[in-house]
Amino acid sequence: LNACEYIGKFALLMRTSLTFSREQFSSILEEVKFLEAYLELEKLRFDSKFFYHIDYKDEINDINIPSLMVQPLIENAIKHAFLGKNNGGYINIKYTRIERDRIQVSVSDNGIWLANKHPFQNKQATSLGLKIIQDRLQLMKNDLKDEKIGMQIYPSSHSGTKIILVLPIIFPNRNTGQMNDLTSQ
Repeated sequence: LNACEYIGKFALLMRTSLTFSREQFSSILEEVKFLEAYLELEKLRFDSKFFYHIDYKDEINDINIPSLMVQPLIENAIKHAFLGKNNGGYINIKYTRIERDRIQVSVSDNGIWLANKHPFQNKQATSLGLKIIQDRLQLMKNDLKDEKIGMQIYPSSHSGTKIILVLPIIFPNRNTGQMNDLTSQ
């Protein structure tokens, strides 16, 4: 890959990121494509010292969720979990519809970030990305009066970290075209 191709991919990622930052929601398919572009650039940047897998079912492609909730988790994994690893890093991202009105997203790695620590919830985030996610989740939880929305962080079974997000599913209102959560129906 030459510098022009890399810069072109980076520019596309930045445009997509700016578009998503103005939107409150995105489809799972849009989010997955964005994450794939981000991960491919990071693999180039880190000389393929890690690999990744994104798991989701086609039937949830068009489901809308709050945008830009997963990328900061992946960024943390790359920045912190693989520190000192020369190769063999692994990130697994999985989207699962867990209820009529909720999606679970799990992000796990085999790095060192929170290995051997106990599960915790509702503790202060140490990174800006995690803090922003926690704040957004709290706003959603309050607005939707849904205590199941949230984030949990655990040591993963393969020595790294597993983060689980529970997000509301968002859908377009047929009358107005505006987006509403399923709980308002």
